Amino acid sequence: MLALLFHCSFSSRALAHCQIPCGIFHDDLVFATLAQNIETLQKADAELEPGTLSSNQSVRWILNKETQADQIAQTMLTYFLQQRVKMEDPKRSEKLNLIAMICMQCAKVKQTVDTKEVAMLGKEIEELKKLSGN
Repeated sequence: MLALLFHCSFSSRALAHCQIPCGIFHDDLVFATLAQNIETLQKADAELEPGTLSSNQSVRWILNKETQADQIAQTMLTYFLQQRVKMEDPKRSEKLNLIAMICMQCAKVKQTVDTKEVAMLGKEIEELKKLSGN
């Protein structure tokens, strides 16, 4: 019994350092997906121009916009913070600040249909891409 307890506690600590699949990173794919999220947010803002949609269509675009912004924030948390920003990274501080700004910008994007907010979010993601060497 003691051996099983030891094994379980050791296993959980050993696996806690990363997500699965461990060590498999496709930054280009992640940044391409983030770019698609930005394009969708831009389209949503364009579609949400006053008087162009029915109430039902407006609600659907707003919900889609919420989903896209949440996906970006989730990617920042589960991919970049948990996987890609390492303690020994010389650009760690810069990346962490930028990731925090991106997450805050996701909230701003959801609160308005101002295209400047989506443009700012896209710019911040591009800065992270450059910092990440992509």
